[in-house]
Amino acid sequence: MIFFEWDDKMSVNVPEIDKQHKKLIDIVNRMYQETMNQTQDDAIVSIIDDLVDYSIYHFSFEERHFDRVGYPETVSHKREHGIFLKKINSYKKRADSGALILSVSLSVFLKDWLFDHIMGTDQRYKKYFAK
Repeated sequence: MIFFEWDDKMSVNVPEIDKQHKKLIDIVNRMYQETMNQTQDDAIVSIIDDLVDYSIYHFSFEERHFDRVGYPETVSHKREHGIFLKKINSYKKRADSGALILSVSLSVFLKDWLFDHIMGTDQRYKKYFAK
């Protein structure tokens, strides 16, 4: 069973960004699967590290495009990225300190946030990137 599945309705019509969104979904699915398998915490910590690193890469990629096309919602979109990174980094700090990781709740949060962000916030830049 797949926890979070890509749907073509999620496409922003920029192949590289769609590819990156799929990679983020894969990371969320890995987190969920490892949680369900009751994998050791160090594996979950590694997945959180991957998520932080890849999110920074992806957000930077998107934001460079915002600047290039003069996207009018750049400030609010970057703010959403910052809030997400702050939340994920707080999970990372807890995980790095050996605190209990609530991986199922983290997986649900990630799925919900990513879906809402792609289907809402990211869809708004579609027409600007198409130009």
